Amino acid sequence: MAIIGNKISLSHQVAQSISRQVRRGVYHSGSMLPPMRKLCDEFDVSLNVVSRAIHELEESGLVETHHGKGVMVCEEKLADRTAILFGFLHPYPTEMIFEQQVLQYAEQGFGALDNFVVARSSNMDTSLEREIAQHFVNNGVQGLLLWPAENNPNGKFFEELSKKIPIILLDRLLKDADLPAVIFDTYEAGREICAETLVSGKRKRMLVWLDDIQISPYEDLVRGLRDEAEAMGRHDDVMIVRLNISDFIKRLNACDYSQVDVLRDEVKRQIKEGGYDTFFCPQDELLDYVVVQTGLHDQLGDLQLATIAGPGLNSRTRKYNESGVWRWITDFPELMATAVDMLQRHVLTRNSTEGVVKLHLRRSQP
Repeated sequence: MAIIGNKISLSHQVAQSISRQVRRGVYHSGSMLPPMRKLCDEFDVSLNVVSRAIHELEESGLVETHHGKGVMVCEEKLADRTAILFGFLHPYPTEMIFEQQVLQYAEQGFGALDNFVVARSSNMDTSLEREIAQHFVNNGVQGLLLWPAENNPNGKFFEELSKKIPIILLDRLLKDADLPAVIFDTYEAGREICAETLVSGKRKRMLVWLDDIQISPYEDLVRGLRDEAEAMGRHDDVMIVRLNISDFIKRLNACDYSQVDVLRDEVKRQIKEGGYDTFFCPQDELLDYVVVQTGLHDQLGDLQLATIAGPGLNSRTRKYNESGVWRWITDFPELMATAVDMLQRHVLTRNSTEGVVKLHLRRSQP
C-alpha cells in the first residue's frame, strides 16, 4: 500500500515496492508482473500511478513491456554493475540482542541490491560516531546510512559531511540537520494509540512508561499522545512517565533480574493510585518480565497491556503472547529496505531531494 503524505510520489513508492519484490524473489527474472489492474488493487492507487511506476522501472532496466502479453521482469546481469561500498553506522552495543537484528536487516537490505556494507557501532557515543563517520569517508565508502546515537549534537557535522557523500538518516532525525531520512511516523502512532485505547477500546485511563533517552521517535510519540488526549478533552486520562528503561533492558540481556521486582512494585503502585486500566510501554521486554511473568497482570484483572513491537510475535514468552496485549508494529526490515534503496539512488544520481519518508505503524490483530 502506498503512503499518502510522503514527499516521495505515489508512483515512485510503487516502483520502489515492485523493485524490492523483484530483489526478494517474489517476481523472478523472465516472469510477468501481475496485470495493471491487480497492481492498482494491491497498492490501492490509480491506473495512472501504476503506469508511471512501470515507466520508471522500464527506464531503470528492471522490466520491459511486451504489448499483448504484459510487463516482464528483465533477466538479471549482476556482473554489469560494480558493487557499491556503503557504510552503516548504528548506536547499538554488541551486548544488546537488538544489535544482531539490526545487522541482519542491514545485510538483507544491502545484499538485496548486490552491494557491500561495512557496519560499525558508535556504542551510543556521539564523539565516536563522528570519528567512525569520518573514517568511513576517508576510506572510500560511497554512501553512509546513519542510525544516530541518542542525545545527539552532531547535526551540523553530518550536514557538512553530506556535501562529500550521500547520507541517509535511519529511524531518528538529527537536530540542526536537513538530511533525507526514513523513519516511523510515531507522532501519528501516538495519536492512534491514544484514540484506539480511550475511545475504540473504551478504556478509562492510560499509564505510559517511556524511556528517558532523547531521540526523535520518543519525542514525536509523546507529542502524538498528548495532542490526541487534548483533542478528545481527556488530557488527565493519560499519564506519561519517563524513566531509564534502557538500563533495565541491558540488565536483562546480561541475565541480571535484580530490577524486575522493584519495577513490578512501582507499576502496581502507580496503577492502583491512578486508577489506570491500560498500561502502555514501547519496550515489550518490560511488559513481559515485569508485568506478565511476575503475575502482576493476573492480579490486576482488567489491566490492558499495549506496546510497540517488531513484526515477529514469538520473541516473547507464551504467557505474554496469550495476554491479549495490543501491538502497534514497526516493520524494521521495511524501514531498512526503504532507506537502502534511497541511499543507492542518491549515490547513483546524486539526487537528495526526497526529504523525510515516514512509515506507518500498523495495529496488529489479536
